Amino acid sequence: MPRLLIIARESKELTKLSSSLAESGFDCSQASFNEKVTELLSRHSPDLLLVEVDAPDSKTWEFIRKLKRDSSLPVIALVAGEVPDDFPGFLEVDDFLTRPYDARELAARVQRLLNKSKRTGGELIKSENLVIDLTNCDVTVGGKAVELTFKEYE
Repeated sequence: MPRLLIIARESKELTKLSSSLAESGFDCSQASFNEKVTELLSRHSPDLLLVEVDAPDSKTWEFIRKLKRDSSLPVIALVAGEVPDDFPGFLEVDDFLTRPYDARELAARVQRLLNKSKRTGGELIKSENLVIDLTNCDVTVGGKAVELTFKEYE
């Protein structure tokens, strides 16, 4: 059973969402930002992370940036507020969903990311902003694709 960790401010809506995801076959754990998140990640070892964010909340986005830099754990942002058109934070996450959250849509997005991460799991080389995907022969720097010839890729 895939394990999900939901990091959010306490709310009835997210508890309901967690229950719906559990009914869809996911093992859900919830935590708040007040808890030591890195300890929770190692203790729960989730397959996917759901993080509730307010669009301009820089501490949350910095946490996501650091997490994505250090691991290949898929992250879905649950956006509580309006999203400005020019907001760059969504480059840091694998997917996002805005309020009101639809449990069926979220379950489908979670499953898609889990399937995608299984196909590429363990086949990434990361060094700071550089990511080399050995499965797909893709190279990215700072989240942007780098076009390489075969010889350059070798």
